[in-house]
Amino acid sequence: MFCGVINVLFAGAALLAPFRPGEVTVGGEVGHRMSVTLGKMLHHTDIEDTFTRHFRHRKAKPDEPGGFAGYGMFLDALVTAAAHGIGGAETVRAKTRLLAELGELQSPDGRITMFSGAPGFWDNHEGAYLIQALCRDHRWFGTAASLETARRLGDALIADGAFPTLGSETAYLLLYEETKDRRYRDWLEKSAAIGDGIDAYDRKVKVNGVQHVYTWLARALAQLQYADAVEADLPTRAALSAAAEEALRRARGPYLSVTGSITGTPRWGELWDATQAGLGKWGETCASAYLMRLAAKALERAPDAACGDLFERVMFNAFFSAQSADGLRYRYWTPFNERAPWYDRDTYCCPNNYKREVFEIPDAVFFRMQDGLAVNLYADAALKAEDVAVTMRTAYPDDGRVVLDVAMKGRVLRLRIPAWCTNATVSAAGEPARAAAPGWFDVERSFAKPVRVVLDLPMPIRLVPGCRAQEGRVAVMRGPCVYALAMGDGAEGDHEVDLWDLDAAEPPVWNAARRTVEATFRSRNRGRERRRLSLVRYSSDVHDRTYFDLAASPSSPPALDAATE
Repeated sequence: MFCGVINVLFAGAALLAPFRPGEVTVGGEVGHRMSVTLGKMLHHTDIEDTFTRHFRHRKAKPDEPGGFAGYGMFLDALVTAAAHGIGGAETVRAKTRLLAELGELQSPDGRITMFSGAPGFWDNHEGAYLIQALCRDHRWFGTAASLETARRLGDALIADGAFPTLGSETAYLLLYEETKDRRYRDWLEKSAAIGDGIDAYDRKVKVNGVQHVYTWLARALAQLQYADAVEADLPTRAALSAAAEEALRRARGPYLSVTGSITGTPRWGELWDATQAGLGKWGETCASAYLMRLAAKALERAPDAACGDLFERVMFNAFFSAQSADGLRYRYWTPFNERAPWYDRDTYCCPNNYKREVFEIPDAVFFRMQDGLAVNLYADAALKAEDVAVTMRTAYPDDGRVVLDVAMKGRVLRLRIPAWCTNATVSAAGEPARAAAPGWFDVERSFAKPVRVVLDLPMPIRLVPGCRAQEGRVAVMRGPCVYALAMGDGAEGDHEVDLWDLDAAEPPVWNAARRTVEATFRSRNRGRERRRLSLVRYSSDVHDRTYFDLAASPSSPPALDAATE
């Protein structure tokens, strides 16, 4: 589990600020994930059949369960991708066409719905994300028609007596910010009771409640966004941060798995769960996406490097494992100790919340500081803004060497040193390397002319002890990534996976050519027969088991990395 100490103090003014969409471009694995996601959306999805027809041909009982398709999330993802310049003119044309079509599907009363009769139960949930997409289109592209469609839909939901639900607070906050219409703020403060604590909110919502992790995180995030939007005073800001602080406290204990997933329970796997079972309905993708959003927001007001560690852990493991390498399939669940099934459709929340969040990752790479620049995520990336230009080159997370060329007015370059790396070094402009302890490391100097900064993050393989249901077992990590037994390997072929234990007496090694960890396993029932097996990234399509029993050995037990995991 993740044990980094997250010291959250949201009450003060923001210390870090994300850059504007389009100022940051990201390649590497993140770039690949964004590219294949967009390819799926634009080239491998029949948008009319999958989404639009439901709103065009309304029914008393819609085809999608509960009358919810996730089309608002799909459109919000597309608008975000377009704003970040992903896919170029093709993406802009697609979002423009689809949002204009959405306006044509709006009823005279303002509703955009699948239901032919009375409002459906999940109309407010679908509508919340439609409003978010439309408002962001106005914010980033200045599309007046989108804002008008959003206003009419927002007014219709209020007239229908819509209750607060997933995404609705952020939707009405965006409406308020884009229109300055006090009615939307009044809805937030009165109907949604945005200032109430999480327990009071639990009594108010009509479905899910805050045992439902996605509900909790969406509410907590909206409260932080609201505090910024209305420039709340310090006592109010502190009260509005309580739900976020509690969520992050849970995310440093047994609620958080080694892969960064935070939900479980066998029958309804979208709830907080600290059993560490990791089987069946474990690791809902929506919860992983919102945990990343909350961690990124936490960095702005409480720039604790542990929040960046959390974002990175979730992203490289639980989040990326929810999408196939080709981008064509998604997972609702990502259980960390068995094979994860692929979801059977492109509608509903998890596939489309994934699409939304993957295009938001560029916002969490660099942050503006008053006196310079903070670097939170490591990837092939470039930043070009009015007073700062950065290129970053790295094969991270396969390799821990990061090369940055930085030119800016500020005098401080702040680098996040992950908690798992205890022997990092940083050198600037060819000067001798300096040791960098976990946390933030500052390079202070003039960057008026371009300066090359080299960060080295050694990545030894670590055996991380489990807890609760995984007590006595270990997971294998290298850098921020968890490694799992691959499907199709010899141990799986004879159906005796559970009868083979990791032999730590022969330490696992990194195979750079195959990008795998090679580890020795011993059989319990074959005369201690040994096998050398490959462990793949947990985000791989073929991941299987993550935790392993340790083989009994006459040698001293291996050192386990419990301090930072």
